[in-house]
Amino acid sequence: KIIREKRDSVSCLCLLGKLQLLAASYLNGHIILWDPLLKDFRKFYFDQETGVYYMSYDSIKNILITGGFDHDIFIYDPYIDNSAIYKLKGHNWSISGITSNEKEAEIISIDILGTIKVWDAQTFLNFQTLNLNESTIDAKKPNDGGKRQKLSSNIKMLYMPKIKKADNIVMHGFVN
Repeated sequence: KIIREKRDSVSCLCLLGKLQLLAASYLNGHIILWDPLLKDFRKFYFDQETGVYYMSYDSIKNILITGGFDHDIFIYDPYIDNSAIYKLKGHNWSISGITSNEKEAEIISIDILGTIKVWDAQTFLNFQTLNLNESTIDAKKPNDGGKRQKLSSNIKMLYMPKIKKADNIVMHGFVN
């Protein structure tokens, strides 16, 4: 009965292969782990106040990574907790995509305005940020006494992860 009362439109499905569970996220912010063999639920997560838009599963770290309308990325451990074990803050807009690069122990996220953040999957710290909408780069020129300047750039970078293989992330450069 509680499941019927709490459900909303499904926004994403993610298979947790090792656990043989199916994670379903909803636009009301809830996540439910389903057991497809028993046709029943295993766990509920209610940490996100707004809708969950995207999920990814890191089978090496055994973490479920979610993001949505509230600008944060939530990390869940399906084995031990019924709530998020970590929250990654740093995006200023809704999360529109997440992938896990298991080989390099990275989490890659993008928001709706094109800010890409690369996070360390062990420490959960952000170590790289790319902005697809900026046409300038904030950098130091070596021959200018170390003063910071805005350098013009007409090259933008875009992550294009291959479907079902998060360890093969291709980076494309293109000119405006």
